[in-house]
Amino acid sequence: MTRKLLATSVAAVALCFALPALADDTATITQTNETGSTAYQDQPGNQNNVAYILQQNGNNDVATQEQNGGAGFATNGKQYIYQGYTTGNNGAVASQTDNSNASQQTITQDGNNPYNGNTSATQTINAPGGGYNTQTATQSANAGSTISQTIGGYGANNNVQTATQMNQTNSAITQDTEGGGSYNIQTASQTGYGVNNVINQLMENGASNGAQYAYQQNGGVNNLIQQYQGNSYNTATATQSGGAHNTAIQNQGGAHY
Repeated sequence: MTRKLLATSVAAVALCFALPALADDTATITQTNETGSTAYQDQPGNQNNVAYILQQNGNNDVATQEQNGGAGFATNGKQYIYQGYTTGNNGAVASQTDNSNASQQTITQDGNNPYNGNTSATQTINAPGGGYNTQTATQSANAGSTISQTIGGYGANNNVQTATQMNQTNSAITQDTEGGGSYNIQTASQTGYGVNNVINQLMENGASNGAQYAYQQNGGVNNLIQQYQGNSYNTATATQSGGAHNTAIQNQGGAHY
């Protein structure tokens, strides 16, 4: 069964009827030229659900997406949030949650304005014993902003986390794969001249054959990279270039912040 929903202005979409947890649902919310708007989507179906939220030229907008897979886990779900455009979206908040395997989460927050900032992007996938999930978050020209990505559950394997912040200051990226797991990849990049930026990457105890890549490039002052891994056959790479008073810390075999 396929249901398509389109909502504009202040909106909340909940696909949680008293029906079996089916699949192949698509939900779309568009909010333009608004302030303090909220968009919420909930898809409990088991597979192939797609959710879109577009909030542009606003301020302090909030976007939340959940794909829960009913009592089990969803597969092949896709969640997309875009906040920005010409005047950006100052103070925007984006959150995505999924219990899934082989699913995708994508958040883009485009400041495009020197006065924009204080945005947050949070992505969480609970996948014990599963994997092949992808989390991607991008922020540009948003000072004082955060990206947080978490893959939860013991033994989640073959997941990919990618986070990028461009031309930002006082901002942070945090990536975490919980409960060990194997063949997971974390990539975090902060590009352009930045000050007081932080990258934290954690692969918790029990992790193996994982890879962490962290980049702070094109100058900057007082920036920090921290990479922690446990226990075996993991790789950590930190690159800082063209700056001053920057710090890089790596700890393998005893994962903690």
